[in-house]
Amino acid sequence: MRADDWQTLPALLAARAQEAPDHAVFTHLEGGEGAGQVLTHAALWDGARGIAARLARDHAPGERVMLVFPNETAFILTAFGAILAGLTVVPVAPPRNARAFARLHGLARVAGAGRMILSDRLRLVMERFAGDGGEGPERLYSSQLERVSMRDWQPPPITPGTLAVLQFTSGSTGQPKGVRISHANILHNCRMLQSVCGEGRSMRMVSWLPFFHDWGLVGCVMFPLVAGGTATFFDPSDFLRRPRRWIEAISETRASVSCAPNFAYALATDHAAEKGPEVRPLDLTCWRLAMIGAEPVREATIEGFARAYAPFGFDRAALFPSYGMAENTLIVSGGRPGSGPVYAAPADGARRFTGCGRPLLEQKVIIVDPETHLPCEDGEVGEIWLSGPSVAGGYWARAEETATTFHARPGDGSGGDWLRTGDLGFLQGGELFPCGRIKDVVIKAGQNHLAEDLEETAARAAPGLRPGCGAVFGVEAEGAERLVVVHEVNYGPRPDLPPLVGAIQRALAADHGVMADAVAILAPGTLDKTSSGKIRRQETRAGFLSGRLITLHLWQAWGGDDCL
Repeated sequence: MRADDWQTLPALLAARAQEAPDHAVFTHLEGGEGAGQVLTHAALWDGARGIAARLARDHAPGERVMLVFPNETAFILTAFGAILAGLTVVPVAPPRNARAFARLHGLARVAGAGRMILSDRLRLVMERFAGDGGEGPERLYSSQLERVSMRDWQPPPITPGTLAVLQFTSGSTGQPKGVRISHANILHNCRMLQSVCGEGRSMRMVSWLPFFHDWGLVGCVMFPLVAGGTATFFDPSDFLRRPRRWIEAISETRASVSCAPNFAYALATDHAAEKGPEVRPLDLTCWRLAMIGAEPVREATIEGFARAYAPFGFDRAALFPSYGMAENTLIVSGGRPGSGPVYAAPADGARRFTGCGRPLLEQKVIIVDPETHLPCEDGEVGEIWLSGPSVAGGYWARAEETATTFHARPGDGSGGDWLRTGDLGFLQGGELFPCGRIKDVVIKAGQNHLAEDLEETAARAAPGLRPGCGAVFGVEAEGAERLVVVHEVNYGPRPDLPPLVGAIQRALAADHGVMADAVAILAPGTLDKTSSGKIRRQETRAGFLSGRLITLHLWQAWGGDDCL
């Protein structure tokens, strides 16, 4: 059966349980190492129906319920239980500090979620921040969600257009927004993934991507069910503690598909030659699709990864850069499996960008001038616009932003509703080359610079700077646009701080012909990031302007004193 054989997620679960009840679709690697709990199609179907019957006692179809879990089988059962009850799932990141706890309650208010279901593993964390009571929605831990007989489940009225997930964006360029994702959106996007990843029992996936993120939820929970394959998963924290365990899990499970953002491939490259008693041998000849996305895909990163793991049988042609976003449910475009990465420069630039393939299935992509909305020529950089069945139904309770973002019209009068992504990019020979966010373009001396490019250069300027932990933005000061660099130092012995400013300036001048007007050095772990690890540039900018950034060292070239 194919994804278009089902119209809703309950129909998918029922079909899988009937045709292959004993097939182990999900396996949890506890701690990223040994096999833990396994979910078969039958166990998922039965367990989810029991949870659905329980939730239906307290909730009417259409209500939102917030799920706060690390990556564990309890999340999968609870999410599908809520969906079978006709509820809308609102997955969010587990809080790690008081600020994240406050954000959790803020998202609950926005979503109108009166109940929060949490992993039992989070009980102590939640009570530390709020005590046994506390403000916010009612808290119910997974062990308190007693399951009633699955025979008590009565299917609610669910159609392809029913809202299944309220997926909050990362908030990397502003406040998080809830994206309305329907059953039809999810199944269509999974069919797009199926077109490149394959289907059937031969589709074996390994993932540590967080289930609260669109890639983890749709790509690594929903998609394996649609494809009929298997998914082995563990928690992101286990990956971060030891990145090479991701690669070892692929080798040991003989996975054909695995996916991760650019930063993860960079981390895994750094640990390719890891030695020690816990390091396991690798055979990566099984890995035929290595998907990369969620952030700018760097040529240096993926080529370095290919070289580092070639001795273990990794085929460079397996590298599969892709482009996607929550507003399109997940994936938008991808290359041809087995063709490897491609690179090109836009018509008016020298820097090469990584191609992220062509739009998949019925999805369409055009490039337009962000001001005039007129279509761009081949190779010309403009804003990426999308249309197709995977485009979500808009933002929750944000009618004006929905109209602006989801119902844009091209300036040439060609008509139709298009999704404005806010991303810059260009098409060349049908291949999409994303270039960065429009909001993250920094103007310096009349020239436009992508924040990601400047950040990458700054991170390489000196060994004492922590990779992937810098932010670049512009501010208005004393009648001029100023370029500001904020960057963390590495963990461990603290380097001499003033020389880091000089190293950053030399690197920016050499690579981009610009210099910063201010450089702020931060302690490790203090840069503002989203729950999925993206840099929150606008919030960092606001912190810099208000003086809220806690800096170890600040150099600034305006205000009457060039060394503060």
